[in-house]
Parts: sequence; C-alpha cells; structure tokens
Amino acid sequence: MKQAPAAPIVQPILSLLLLPSIFLLIPTIAATDVSVGSSWRQAAPRPVVELTRPRRYRPQQRQQQGKTGQGRMSMANVTCHFYSQPLNHFSAPAGSRRRSGSGQDGETFKQRYCVYDGYSGNDDDDDDGPIFFYTGNESPVDQYVNQTGLMWELAPKHSALVVFAEHRYQGESVPDLTIWNNPERLKYDGCFTHLTSSQALADYAALISYLDPSHTRPVIAFGGSYGGMLSAWMRMLYPSSISGAIAASAPIWGLPLSQETKDGTRIGQSAGISGAAEVIARAVTLPSYPPGGESEETSHCSDNLLATWPLISYYGQTELGRDILMETFRLCTPMGQDDVVSLLDWAQSPFFPLAEGDFPYPSSYIPFSLNMGDVDLPAWPLQKACAELDKDIGVELIRNDERDVDYTIRYGSDNDSGLVLGIDWDNVKVVENGNGLRSATALKLLNATMAAVSVWFNVSKTAKCFDAVPAINEEEKEYLQSLRRANGIGPPSPKTP
Repeated sequence: MKQAPAAPIVQPILSLLLLPSIFLLIPTIAATDVSVGSSWRQAAPRPVVELTRPRRYRPQQRQQQGKTGQGRMSMANVTCHFYSQPLNHFSAPAGSRRRSGSGQDGETFKQRYCVYDGYSGNDDDDDDGPIFFYTGNESPVDQYVNQTGLMWELAPKHSALVVFAEHRYQGESVPDLTIWNNPERLKYDGCFTHLTSSQALADYAALISYLDPSHTRPVIAFGGSYGGMLSAWMRMLYPSSISGAIAASAPIWGLPLSQETKDGTRIGQSAGISGAAEVIARAVTLPSYPPGGESEETSHCSDNLLATWPLISYYGQTELGRDILMETFRLCTPMGQDDVVSLLDWAQSPFFPLAEGDFPYPSSYIPFSLNMGDVDLPAWPLQKACAELDKDIGVELIRNDERDVDYTIRYGSDNDSGLVLGIDWDNVKVVENGNGLRSATALKLLNATMAAVSVWFNVSKTAKCFDAVPAINEEEKEYLQSLRRANGIGPPSPKTP
C-alpha cells in the first residue's frame, strides 16, 4: 500500500498579534527621516469634498453610557457616520498633466467612523479634551469598538472624545468596485490598487482634520497589530495631525528586506519578523495556566506538540492507524490515505488564531472575525490549549540537528516497549516499533492533542464531530486567490481537463 506523504515536522507559526503589548509613545519624527519609501512622505491630503458643519464635531444626540454583557463598551454605545474620502489621495492636482482616461480624479468612497462622546464634557464650552482615535485595521470597525480595552479605560479619565475609524475596503467602507468591470479601466489600475497603508493613513489624517479642523485638540492614535503599525506611522508621517500614538503589538519594522545581518547583507521577510515566532514559542513553554505564576517547572507543551505531527503521519500509513486517528479526533467521515495531510493541516491550524486571540479575558474577537460566530474563546486560549499538552506522558525528543530538522522521538520508555520514530525534514521512519500503533504513550499524546485543538474547533462546546477543514477556510483562500488572479497579481487558474 502506498504510504501517505508526511508533512514537515516544523511549521513556523507567525503571529503579529501575539507580540507583547508594549505601548510606545512615538516622538515627533520628521517625515523626511522615515526611510520607508518616498510615497509615504506626503503632506496632509487636500480635502476633496467641502462639508458645512459646526467648528468642532458635536453629535446631535449624546449616547448613554452602556456596557456589553462582559462589562465593556460596544457598538450599542457609539454613533456611526460616513465621511467622503478620495479613492486616491495622491492623484495629480487639478490643472496638472494627468494620465488621460484613468478615471481617478474626483472618485470617492464613504468611510465609516464611529464616535462616543459620553466622556468629553457635559456643556458646550467643555469640548477641548483630547480625541482618542483608533486607526482601524483589517476587519470591520465593529470588531475594534467591541473588543478594544485601553481606549475605553483611559477615555473617562481624560474626558476624551472616542473615535474609531474603519480601514478602507473593510466593513462598510468599500469603494464601488463595479468601476473596474470596464476593461479600459484595468489598463490604469486594479480594484486593489488603492488598498495601501499610505492611502489609509491619508484617510485618517483627512478625517482628523474634519473632526477638528483647527487642530486645537490633542489627538492620540491607538491601534494594535497592523492597526498599531498605522498608529505609529501616523505619528511619524503626520506629526501635525496627532500628538502621540499608543501602538500595541506593532512590528513597524517587520517588513521584507528591512533588516540587515552583522555583515551588512539583507535578510528576508521571514527572518525579519522572526521575533513573532520566538514570542509564540515562548508562550507555549510557559509552565503555568493562566500564565503569570513564578513556577519553574518545565513545560512539556512545546515538545509534545512537536512530537505529535510525525506521530499522525506514522498512524496515517495504515488503515488501522487511520481508524485510530478518526476515532481519536472525532472525525465526521472515514479517513482515506490521501486525507492524512488534511488532518495535519487541520490539527496545526488553530495555533495561529489562538495566538492572535491570546487575551487575558474571554473574547469573541478572533472567532467572530473568522466567521465562527459570536462565541468567546477562554482567557489565555493558547495557554489553555497548551495546558492539555503540558504533561510528562513519556515523550523524549532528541534534537540531532535542529537546523536540518533531524530528530529522534521516543514515545514511552524501553520498559514500556516504546515506539521510536526518526524524522529527517518531512520523512518519518520507524526506528523501533515497540508496541507500534498500540503504544500507550502515543495514544495519550494523540488524545491530549485532540483536547488542545478542541479549545478552538469546539469553542461553542456543541460539536459532536469534526470535518478536517483548517481554521483558515479553504473556500475563502480560493476566493481571495480568484480575486488576485482577476487583477493580474496571482498565478493563473489551473487548467481543467
């Protein structure tokens, strides 16, 4: 019987969201000193649409302060509006020579922003407090209104006006994409051409000028992950628009070819942001759950997790082994020989979203953003998953050559007739068979892994069986790939016979 291919034992897990929540007050930096490309060094964009309104933003009706069921502010407390933004802030100004037929001049879209003014004063003269401005990132703004904590905690202390801006092309802030149905238009740009960080920053600068045209109120930008990067870049590139930035989990230099080795040579993207992988690796070695204790006990989660993947490949080589996998992982359908890699992808995939949503309190942020519904992950979900694997169940991992992914793994001691597997990158071979598929240690490890991935896949606690579909939905990936192909930025569609 032909053996199913084994997946590599090492799957780097990168998560920009799990970087430590270090809050940086970014000092004023001249825009010309920022070495991130000339297209970033732009002055504040000129307004495209003149709007008549009072000197300062003041909603017609003050919202009553309210709380979510978890004691946090939510979309129920804010008032959302739309502001007309240019599709391209950096198109040629009126009267200059421009590309004929490009159709970009004067094109706009509606950007959604949500406001809460319940902390910003109770009389007409008390409106000079700061503006706390969230630089929205890659999800609908609802996510950040509902899940952000620090802005809501600080705003009442500083009588701040709270503003959440939605990133262009997200939520309800999507341009009219039908204009690219015209083949002539595609000669000049594509529907994603203006989905850039520099355009988003210009959106935020224009919106801030609309909210406070005389710039008399200090503005503090807030953001996390990509949103944190935007907040930091706002302070660097638009210092006249904001007074400071609080950027959490914001790897602002984690860009391709942005770092150098000691000998001056450039290093690539994966190495340039390897700090994220290192933080996640550290997170899965914390010996206590919830983290924060002073225990010096050795964590077994990392080694046990590393030993799981070749074990699944080994079990997937025989029909009996696949039956055991099906029963252990409570799969809804029988496993075929070609399903082993899918099972590996499925079992490995939760650790990225668990890292992204590794908050110290229950949160629906990541499950909701990945279309799993409005259900809460537990507090510290990554460590919760690791707690299932943080047991000495008899796995011994011998790192022969870690750089070459050369390992020997013993599942159980000699006295237990343990199974021993040798791993050479993506090849798994039996060194000692021991009790083989009936190895008690191997079966314990598979069951512990199932308990760990259930923290994600059974977050609703209602699933009776599971389809081996990775956390990043394959249909969604194909949809995104089709969009890229349609805009000439992806590989061609596979030919059908």
